[in-house]
Amino acid sequence: MSDREIVVVGRRSSEVFTEVPPIDEIDENEIGAFASGSIAELLGALSPQTRGSSGTGPVILVNGKRVGSVTEVSNLPPEALVKIQIYSEQLGQSLGVAADKRVVNLVLKKDFRAVTVQIDGKFPTAGVGNEYQGRFDLARIKGSRRWNVSAQLTRREAVFENDRIMGGRGNLQSLIPKSDRFDLSGTWSDYVSEDVQLDVSASISAGQSVGRVASQSRISTSDPPFHLIRRKNSAANFAVSGNGQLGSWDWFASGSADWSYSSSRINRQNASTPNGFSRTEGRTANIRGNALFNGNVANLPAGPVSASIEISALREITNGNSNIDGTVTPSHVGRTSGEAKGTLAIPLTGANFLSGIGRLTANFEGGIETVSSLSPLIDYGYGLRWAPDPALQLTAFWSRNENAPSATDLSDP
Repeated sequence: MSDREIVVVGRRSSEVFTEVPPIDEIDENEIGAFASGSIAELLGALSPQTRGSSGTGPVILVNGKRVGSVTEVSNLPPEALVKIQIYSEQLGQSLGVAADKRVVNLVLKKDFRAVTVQIDGKFPTAGVGNEYQGRFDLARIKGSRRWNVSAQLTRREAVFENDRIMGGRGNLQSLIPKSDRFDLSGTWSDYVSEDVQLDVSASISAGQSVGRVASQSRISTSDPPFHLIRRKNSAANFAVSGNGQLGSWDWFASGSADWSYSSSRINRQNASTPNGFSRTEGRTANIRGNALFNGNVANLPAGPVSASIEISALREITNGNSNIDGTVTPSHVGRTSGEAKGTLAIPLTGANFLSGIGRLTANFEGGIETVSSLSPLIDYGYGLRWAPDPALQLTAFWSRNENAPSATDLSDP
């Protein structure tokens, strides 16, 4: 007899390992019936089924694993899906998220590749205002590894008052400005060790628009009859997330850096102010990171007690200025914040304990956030969830939340 040691290494399947059954499963045939151009469009069509008890959006899993953002798979074609599983808020609590969020698991095919070119157009039945969109997507899935690249160009024609309103200011004032926008994004995901999965995504975008406002203060006939409004915006994002196991606990961590720029300029030339203009600019940079740990902490007759701990930090910097006829007024807001929160789900009844009344679970959550220049912010909540039947679930939850105004709110004029 051989005494060689045999080591079998397994990896979790694409299903969610839980006793909580999905409230709905959508297979390939049903997915195809939606005729969506991307997973993002498909999730939008399914939003009535995926919204939580308080109307919040769902937590997204891909092959049973949490991802940093749905944008990591949003540009994939729906043909890459095997099925979609929708779970109740009960599973969300065990994953360490708020008790009012449902969970959506996207199960991807093991081997898939696609090159997609999509051209869309929107044409009004009367007048102008046509919109054109061209999109190119390249996607590849091979086992646990997946990547995709997406590029999109959108153009919209201007709509003036004489296109929609009789007796208006004609083509001196636009109802909808002419606009152009370009977006480029890419994602990559794979296991970097036996149990650690890494996701990387990056994106850039740029857009501009030109509109008209009829002049209300023409002094002479040589003054322009309208003022041009030019707006520009651009943004960039880089994000990394990972998940794995630490003993009997699951962990998820993510970090991201975001940058955005926007500007608006209105030309106001007339005889009295030949160089008149108004201009505003804004730049925002955000760096954030968070780590989440969730697992079971005890076993009761009704089932395991699940808990989670999440720690996050954020650094925001917003710079802006307004320039009116050469007079510059700058603004600056910088903010650092940190947050720690936890959740606890305690089963009171279950399949092996007082099963005649169904599943009854008590939920608790609480957290504290420190924001620079502000007092600590406290959040907490508690409630009960009763499922007398897998098809019926009743939830009563009370929460109190304190939120600070965003850095953008403080810096805007």
